[in-house]
Amino acid sequence: MNAVQEVTGLVDRGEHSIPAGGKVYIGIDNGISGAIAVVAEDRNSAFVLPIPIICHSAIKRKRDKETGKMVNSVKKSNSYDAPSLANLFRLLIRDYDIRGVYLEQAQVMQRDGKVSAGKVMVGFGIMQGVLAALGVSYSLVAPQTWQSRLIKGVIGVDTKERSFKVAKTIYPFMHDSLARVNRNGRTEINDGACDAILLAELALRDFAAFGGGDGPEFNKRKTRAGQ
Repeated sequence: MNAVQEVTGLVDRGEHSIPAGGKVYIGIDNGISGAIAVVAEDRNSAFVLPIPIICHSAIKRKRDKETGKMVNSVKKSNSYDAPSLANLFRLLIRDYDIRGVYLEQAQVMQRDGKVSAGKVMVGFGIMQGVLAALGVSYSLVAPQTWQSRLIKGVIGVDTKERSFKVAKTIYPFMHDSLARVNRNGRTEINDGACDAILLAELALRDFAAFGGGDGPEFNKRKTRAGQ
């Protein structure tokens, strides 16, 4: 049983499964709805996993607008599951020869509230802490960096659509992971998966340019890619 099956119970992808010990490149979109993408050096196999999260439910009392009476309401929220994340990377380290890891630099948008911004940076810190604790070398890549290198000039209504087009072109067998059916039965783009697999693709390109060795100098310093 490989890392994917052991952690998620996913079935073998057949001809697109990455063999044990294979050289891989990893891309991480560390948002709460992000993903971890693992691609083989020959691009003939890959998989995407969602960021492990914990779902929380809390009962709160609030006043009903129609009746004016106090009623119970359930508030749901998600947080990063750090132990499961660490276990996932332990298994990836065990099963594959990780040649390069690109982690998207977290950014707080002006529209984000204090709580939302706080969650973004907490998740970013957890991801870096797990990678560092397990000895996984990585490089931070700004969203603008990978987007300008991989999807610039691609026709699409937004970044999400352009990323999907490029990702499915390079990895056509990953279509079902890059798009999903929502509750209304409509197909929607899984932007976390698309971003993660393009980050992995960029890592593959950059490390391959250095002959498959330790990669570009900026990776060794674990600083922002391209600077």
